[in-house]
Amino acid sequence: MSDLIREIGERGLIERLRSRVGEPGEGVVVGIGDDAAVIDEGGADYLLLTDDAFIDQIHFDLSTWTPTQVGIKAMAATLSDIAAMGGRAKACLVSLLLPPSFEVGHLDGLYDGLMTTAGRFGVTIVGGNIVRAPRLGLCLTATGSVDKTRLCPRSGATVGEILAVTGDLGRSEAGRLVVVRSLAVDEATAHSARQKHFEPVPRLEEAALLVGAVKVGAMIDISDGLASEVHHIARESKVGARLDVGALPILEGTRRVARAAGVDPVSLALGGGEDFELLLTLPPEMLGTAGRALEPSGTTLTAIGEVTSQDEGVRLIGEDGVARPLDVAGWDHLRSDS
Repeated sequence: MSDLIREIGERGLIERLRSRVGEPGEGVVVGIGDDAAVIDEGGADYLLLTDDAFIDQIHFDLSTWTPTQVGIKAMAATLSDIAAMGGRAKACLVSLLLPPSFEVGHLDGLYDGLMTTAGRFGVTIVGGNIVRAPRLGLCLTATGSVDKTRLCPRSGATVGEILAVTGDLGRSEAGRLVVVRSLAVDEATAHSARQKHFEPVPRLEEAALLVGAVKVGAMIDISDGLASEVHHIARESKVGARLDVGALPILEGTRRVARAAGVDPVSLALGGGEDFELLLTLPPEMLGTAGRALEPSGTTLTAIGEVTSQDEGVRLIGEDGVARPLDVAGWDHLRSDS
C-alpha cells in the first residue's frame, strides 16, 4: 500500500509534486515552493500569482467566526503572499464552495469582509467560480507585480545577513486561545489578540516600504509559525540560521494570555502561526534604514537573528546562551487532524 498523505505531510507532498511537475517552463522565474509564482512577461515588472484555500472546520469555524471575519482573514492571508515577494497586489478571483442551506445574508457578510481587505489595498475582485459543497469553502487566487530589481524570494538569503521580523509574534495564536479556552484576561488584551487572529492586516504597505529602501535578500510571511518559516528560507537559500529567543518581539499582552493558558509564550511566537508578519533577511548595515523606512506605517522592525552557513543548521539561542537545534514547529495542514 502506498503512503498516506498525512504520513508524508505538507512539505513532503510539495516536494513530491515539484518533482512530478518538473523544471519550470519558459518565463517562469519562481515556481513551486515559494509564497507566489513569479512570471517574466517582459517589461520592468514580474507578474505574481498566488492561491489560497479556506474550509469551514479546518481554517475557521462558523460557530465562533462571523462571515465577515472569514472574508477579512481569507483575503488578508492571500494578499500576504504577494507582500512576501515584495509585490503590489492587483486583482483577486474568489471561488466559492457553498452548501445550499447557506444563508444569503451570510454570503453578503462574507463579501463585506473580502472587500474590506481588498479595498484597503486597491485590489479588485474580478470573478471566480461557484460550486455546491457540504460546507463553506473559499479559494482565492490573487495577482500582483513586483519590480524585477526588488523581488525577494525565499531563496535570496546569504550568510552574514540579519534576520528581522515586522510587528510582533504569537498574538494571533493568543487570540485563538482566548476564544477556544474562554481565558480570563483583561478586555484590552483579549480584544487585541482576537483582532489579530480574526482580522489580520497583510503587510503590503510595509513590504513596499522595505523593498523601496533597502536590498532585501529573502522574505516570507509568517503564516505557519516563525520556526517553520525560518526553515523554509534556510532550505530554499541553502543556508543556516541562528535565532535569539530574547530578541523575539512578544507583547506583554501575549505573555499574559500565555500565562492564563499555561503555555510558554515563546511557543506561541515560534509555532502559533497566522501572524502574517514578514520575516526577512538584509545586510546588517541596512537594519536602521529599514526600520526608519517603516515609520510611516507605524510597524516596527526587530532583528531576531542572523543567517549562518548551511552546515550549522537552524538554531535557537536560549535564555541560557546555548544554541540548540530549532524544530520545525509550524502548522502542517496535512499532518494535523484538527
